[in-house]
Amino acid sequence: MKKPALLLIASLFLLVSVLYVRAIPIIEIDKSLSSYITTIDNLVLFANFSDSGVGFNANNSCELCIAEDGDCNVEWSTVNVTTNYSADYLSGNCSYPWNISNADQHFYNISFRINNTASTTAVSSKRITLDRLPPIISNINRPVNNSAFSVDNSNISNNISKELTFAYSITDASPLANCSLIFNNKVNKTDYFSIIMNWIEIKINISTTIESIQYYNWSIACTDAAGFESITGTRRFTLIVIGNFSGETTDFTQVNMSRIENLTFEQVDSGKIKFAEAVSLDGVSDISKYIKISSNRIEINSSAIPSLNKSSTLYLYNLTYNTTPKILKDGIECPDTICKIVNYSDGTLIFNVTQFSTYTTQEAPASSGDSSGGSSGSSSGGGSSGGGGGGSGGGGSGISYVCNMDWQCSEWSDCIDGLQTRQCNFVKVPQHSQETPCPEESKPLITSKKCEVKEEESITEAKNAKIEPQVAAQTTQTSGLTLKNESLNQIARRGATQLLSKLKTREFVAGTTLLVIFGFGVIFWYKLIFKKKS
Repeated sequence: MKKPALLLIASLFLLVSVLYVRAIPIIEIDKSLSSYITTIDNLVLFANFSDSGVGFNANNSCELCIAEDGDCNVEWSTVNVTTNYSADYLSGNCSYPWNISNADQHFYNISFRINNTASTTAVSSKRITLDRLPPIISNINRPVNNSAFSVDNSNISNNISKELTFAYSITDASPLANCSLIFNNKVNKTDYFSIIMNWIEIKINISTTIESIQYYNWSIACTDAAGFESITGTRRFTLIVIGNFSGETTDFTQVNMSRIENLTFEQVDSGKIKFAEAVSLDGVSDISKYIKISSNRIEINSSAIPSLNKSSTLYLYNLTYNTTPKILKDGIECPDTICKIVNYSDGTLIFNVTQFSTYTTQEAPASSGDSSGGSSGSSSGGGSSGGGGGGSGGGGSGISYVCNMDWQCSEWSDCIDGLQTRQCNFVKVPQHSQETPCPEESKPLITSKKCEVKEEESITEAKNAKIEPQVAAQTTQTSGLTLKNESLNQIARRGATQLLSKLKTREFVAGTTLLVIFGFGVIFWYKLIFKKKS
């Protein structure tokens, strides 16, 4: 065969081979399929395919992948997929009935693919979202309903305007289209989105000129890409002037003003108030006029705001006392029924009060138990045990206790039947400091003890008692009658001894004279009787 003929055959073969290799099928998902499925429960997925080259055969079926993560790796399947071909096998279509009634609200990546007879693959994908519900607006915690934005009036420039932040979270299967802040019944600001949002903040500026209590109402409205809209209920807030409080002062955007738990005001250089009971500040627009914390002074005008007249714990900072000071209420020493010291340490005094007024402190009178160093301690008084009150305070290397109750006892009684008794009462005494712990009513003192009667006591009592001469004489006669067998001289000597031990100095002379006369009378009587017998 001639060379031109061979060259022509080779060129034709090469052209057919190139055309065979370059034959690429085309497949496309139905354009009428919506990106957002919101109402139907059964969806038919549909795709058209074609190939202008080698075409298809009956063994080339469409495959389908429905993936929630967007990637089709192992999810390809021909189950329930129907493939239809044209008579020349150069075109056709695929379909799949998808029951979405129980499918999760989510976005899905839908893909069809098919191979031609040259094993060339064509793929078509589309992302759809199943969304049957409007956006869920939650965590509307800034500000809390019926809360307040704080205004600092310590600087006049702060009273012009204030930026307020409204924050909330969104949950939705579809991307958000927009969210609006409805402020005082009007759309104030709208933000537009094209992505899924989880947390949204809207900021606005409002005037902070406050003349009286004023409430502002607000709500949030959001629309998603599927056309669903959600609107929150109407909420409200107010503005409240608090002055220059800082530190642990309550964040009023996070509390309901009609019931505030653990309400706290702090001036970091001077002191702090922490209420023990729930407090209502509903209807209050300015508290800076009525609550004042300064050096060694805490004041609340509870007449102006009666809801503040509740028990609380007070802190006074940077005090300079060496020992625990005493508390003054309106300039007078505060009774322990109203004020209870909790602790004094490193210049900070902590004490509880049951009502409000003006509280200050002053140095407590020094006592022998006080030390000269810094003091500290904890309350030990009052309570169910009726303790001594006050607290302990350490100065230098020692510890002192502030007390206002003590035991007072009577003298011990005489020893009767081997027992001595006394009466003790737990009474209030002037507040003082001592080195030992305060007495407690639950730990009473001893009121009885055993005793013994000494023999010498009767003699001692006789020496200290006044004995009338007649009683002494009668005692002498009685002694003489009971001693019949003794001699008269022994009777005389014993009677004289007893009389000398009992009579006092001023009666001694008279007694001695009587004894001499009595002695001569006895001797005379004795001799007279003796002579008659002889």
